[in-house]
Amino acid sequence: MSDNKKYLFKRETLIRNLKKLVKRVPKLDLPVTIVAIYAFGGILREKEHLHDLDLLILYKMTRKQKLIWEKFRSSFQPQELRPHFDIYMKRGIPLRQAVKDKSLANVLRRKGINPKWAGCFSWTEIYRPSTGIFIPSPEIVARRMLLKGIKGLQVLLFRYEDFIKNKLPITAKNYVLAWDPEKPDIEKNLFNRTLQEKIELIGSELDHFLNEELPKYKKEYEEAKERVIHENSKIRMKINLKSLDEQHIDIKRTGDESFEELCDKCEQARIEMRKYREETIVLKQLAQSISFWNKVKNEQYYREHSPEEYVTLWVIQGIKKVDLKEKRVREILKILQLPESHVVAIKRYGTRTEYEILPKRKEERDTLLKQIELEELRSKYLKEVMRVIKSIDRDAHAILNLTDEGKPIQLTIRIRKLINEYNESERAALINNLKTRGFKVKVMTRYLCGEKRINLYGVETPEDLRKVVEKGIIKVKGKVPSIST
Repeated sequence: MSDNKKYLFKRETLIRNLKKLVKRVPKLDLPVTIVAIYAFGGILREKEHLHDLDLLILYKMTRKQKLIWEKFRSSFQPQELRPHFDIYMKRGIPLRQAVKDKSLANVLRRKGINPKWAGCFSWTEIYRPSTGIFIPSPEIVARRMLLKGIKGLQVLLFRYEDFIKNKLPITAKNYVLAWDPEKPDIEKNLFNRTLQEKIELIGSELDHFLNEELPKYKKEYEEAKERVIHENSKIRMKINLKSLDEQHIDIKRTGDESFEELCDKCEQARIEMRKYREETIVLKQLAQSISFWNKVKNEQYYREHSPEEYVTLWVIQGIKKVDLKEKRVREILKILQLPESHVVAIKRYGTRTEYEILPKRKEERDTLLKQIELEELRSKYLKEVMRVIKSIDRDAHAILNLTDEGKPIQLTIRIRKLINEYNESERAALINNLKTRGFKVKVMTRYLCGEKRINLYGVETPEDLRKVVEKGIIKVKGKVPSIST
């Protein structure tokens, strides 16, 4: 398989995974009733390999289901439940596992809270929600229960009523029924359509892309580009916006395209929309960075490097990886002929990536590049080590000392555990467990720390180091007290 297909799914695999989801529908205790599943996107263009299978799952709620959900929603108050949750949170036990404990499950049921529904959320979601307040929704619960352990399915859940009234808040407009109780044959529903039906559907999708979606993406791109031009007019940095424009193609609709031609043009339109979206993200950050440079350009601190280098640094730093991957950011900066290669990333294992502009002086540049090389090597070792350590104790972390030549000389494993200061038996059991595993223990009022140092020979490979850790801390005679203790 070629590199561009490396992270794609075969169409057959995605259909098989959809069938797994459908089999779960009657078996799961969902807060809603699934009435139909529609497919859209690449699967309808008969692509053999896809990033995912786009699905629209439609549901209804009976009066009884609404009452049960309202009881769950009103009773699932994180602050009121905190005394019951604390013991699990302190030990790093995820909520999805904590709800399986009988004692906690019984507490939740007595309050009208379905433990399986509660387990669909994380501690972060209920105690540090991004919206500022935790409001559970039946869509989240149903989606996570249906998708658990199934890969490659991108699922949107909406009320059947909104679908019928064409009130869905999504850009896709063309769907094909994949499953419902009366038409359960997924392959027949998706692939046994006539050629004319396929042409009409894909043609409608292409018209939607060209007439509605693509113009919106292009408008945002042009607006972001104009802001860059405006900000840059004050200092005139070398930025090749024309080269970015040249990355795009003009897609024409003739009206007599074959099915294959329509599929190709739909794919081209999707690529264009994605490129405009990605470039707009970079251009917006670029405009902000140039604006900041205009404010600080006279400060002595910013005299060491060129304006282009500082602006490029701030663009790479400023764009969140969830919005756009660094590799793609750098590709766009390179097209703009900005010096992205002068900005290097220092990636330390377990921490945020740091960025620096390469020093002009050779000695300083060589020192920085050596530091980056050592951190990359350290990360290779620690990835192997942490696979083992986290499987033994999720409160553990590792520190690896390397020589200047990159040879491992000492591995330190540290475990920090919160404890109940009023539960002497629990504290004693935890201390005994750590000492049995060869850790030196330091006891504080509300937590205890365990540390174990392993001296190395300097010739170990990452795989060797993993085996050293397995032998060093996996053999445990004592056990951590059970959750219910």
